[in-house]
Amino acid sequence: MSGIYDDECNDWIIVKDPIKHREIATQIALEYRKVQTEQEGVFVIDTLLDTGLSHDLWVCDFCNEQIPVKDNEGNNLSITIWNNSRALCERCLTKWKSQVSTDDDETYDCRCGCSGKESNGK
Repeated sequence: MSGIYDDECNDWIIVKDPIKHREIATQIALEYRKVQTEQEGVFVIDTLLDTGLSHDLWVCDFCNEQIPVKDNEGNNLSITIWNNSRALCERCLTKWKSQVSTDDDETYDCRCGCSGKESNGK
């Protein structure tokens, strides 16, 4: 189905282990902050570092509902991130995909290392 952004394709990134993903993102943010502080003497406020956000707390960026990261047996539940910036609950994912999907969209596992695939670009 063609979306309202016909000239823009979307990346639908599947995070198979949301807690590990958040751990990796936090470590990257810490390393970046160290570089910023050493080289520039200042650093940018980072939500992961400056709010005390727990690794297992994921919230839909569209409806603000908490997104579960584990099932009742403790197994990881996948989360989809749109264009590397917005996590979506299942309800919003279904709704949003129907509005913005294009024929050129790509869906793939996260490559930060949280899904068993190391970062190697897109």
